[in-house]
Order: sequence, then structure tokens, then C-alpha cells
Amino acid sequence: MLELGIELTFPVSESIGVGLLFAGGQLWGAGIGMVVSSFAKGVTQSSSNMAIYTFSGLFTAAFVLCIFLQEDLRRIRAEKTKNMTSINLTVN
Repeated sequence: MLELGIELTFPVSESIGVGLLFAGGQLWGAGIGMVVSSFAKGVTQSSSNMAIYTFSGLFTAAFVLCIFLQEDLRRIRAEKTKNMTSINLTVN
């Protein structure tokens, strides 16, 4: 998934794209962890179930979004174009 994220952020440098993806993932995980832990601290069964439902709902939403994600492999396309241009210059 990291490679796909880098492909989708093509005009940005690979190192910046990786850093932003990791930072976003860490912030998202910390936020979800706080929300779900507040549900899990409850002493009733319904509050514990709420934590499970929250994780299940977020997983389902992420899965559905991944299914409908349109891949636009701009970095690979740009590298192929650059390679073809250099091959044409070498041949001529």
C-alpha cells in the first residue's frame, strides 16, 4: 500500500510522500486509539461492544474505499516516458 500511496502523490518527492503517509497513519492511529479506549474503559458490556463496532465499522469503510480507489500510476508513466525519450535521443 505504501508504493501505491507514493504513486498517487507523484509530483511530490518519494521521501516527502512516505513521510506524510507515515505521519498521517500515526496521527490517525492515535486518534482512533483514544476514541476506542474511551469506549473500552466502560464497565458495561455495551461500551465494550461499542469499541468492537467502531473498529469493525472503520475497517469496513477502509475496505470499501480501497475497492473503489482509482489507480493513477503517474510516476511509472512519467518514468516510461522519460526512458522512451532517452532511447529516442540515443537512436537518433
